[in-house]
Amino acid sequence: MLEHLQFIVGDKRFAFSGTLLAMLLLLNLTPASLAQVSTGSLRGTITDTLDNRIPFAVVTLRDINTGLTFQGGAAEDGRYRIRAILPGVYRVTVNLIGYAPSVLSRLEIQIGETKEVNFKLRSADVVIGGVEVFGTRPIEVDRTNVSTIIRETQIEVLPLSSRNFVDL
Repeated sequence: MLEHLQFIVGDKRFAFSGTLLAMLLLLNLTPASLAQVSTGSLRGTITDTLDNRIPFAVVTLRDINTGLTFQGGAAEDGRYRIRAILPGVYRVTVNLIGYAPSVLSRLEIQIGETKEVNFKLRSADVVIGGVEVFGTRPIEVDRTNVSTIIRETQIEVLPLSSRNFVDL
C-alpha cells in the first residue's frame, strides 16, 4: 500500500499520505463527473403577437423518423421545458384553444444539448359545434314518500329464528 507520495516542483517538495491522496481522488469522483448524459432538452417561452405570455399551451415533439412523441406544457408564466428527449430530428407543434397552432417543421436535438425555442401564437376563431343534451328523468311530483311492495317470498326468506312476528 502507498504510504507517502512526494512531488518535487522546482525547489519545493510536497509529500502526501496515502489516506489524503485517496480522499482527494474520491472528492474528484462526484456524481456529476460520473454521470453520463444520453438525452437533450428543449425550453422556451410561448407568447402571443403582442408579446403577452401564454400559459398552459401544449408543446408536442414528434420524431420525424420514428414517430416517437414527447409532450410538455407551458407553466403559468408561459415558459416550458421538456427534458429527457432522445436525440433525433423532431417536428414541434404548440397548441392552445383560441390560438392557431405554431409548427416548427425541423428541430434537431443532440445529446447533452438544451435548445431554446420561443413560439408566438396568433389568435384564431374557434368554432364549437352546438351541443344537444337529450334525456328525461321521471319525477313524480304527486308523492313525497318512498314505498315498495314486499312479496310473500321475501318474507319467507327473512333470517328469523322463528317465523313469528311477535318475536320481532
